[in-house]
Amino acid sequence: MEAVKKVDRHTRIIRWIARISGSVFVLFLVMMFIGETLDSSGPLLPLAAKHVIGLLLMLGLIVGLVLAWRWELTGGLIAVVSIFALMLVLGNAPIGMLGFAIPGALFIIAHFRSKGDKPVEVEETAEN
Repeated sequence: MEAVKKVDRHTRIIRWIARISGSVFVLFLVMMFIGETLDSSGPLLPLAAKHVIGLLLMLGLIVGLVLAWRWELTGGLIAVVSIFALMLVLGNAPIGMLGFAIPGALFIIAHFRSKGDKPVEVEETAEN
C-alpha cells in the first residue's frame, strides 16, 4: 500500500484559482514590460532609484507567483511581500495594486489548508 495525500475540494479550488489568476497576472506584467521597452519614442531615460527598486519588486512579484506553483508558501510570501514593498516604495500607489497580492495570498492559504491533510492508504493494483 502507498500513502497518498488526499486534498479536500475547497483547497484544490483555492489552489487553482491562485494558479490561474497568478498566471494571468504574470502574463499581463510581462506583456506590459515588453510593451514599455519596445516603445520607440526615443532613447531610454535614466531611471530614478525609486523606479529601479520598483522594477526589481515587480520582478520579485513575478518570480514569487511562478515559484508558488511548486512551493506555495515561499512563492506566495515573496509575491505578497513584493507587492506591499512596491506600494511603500511608490508612496502614492493606487489601492487597486493590492489585487496583485491576491494570488500570493491564495497560495499561502492553500499551503496551510493542505498542511493538515492526512495521508490515505491506497492499494496498488497489479496491471498486466
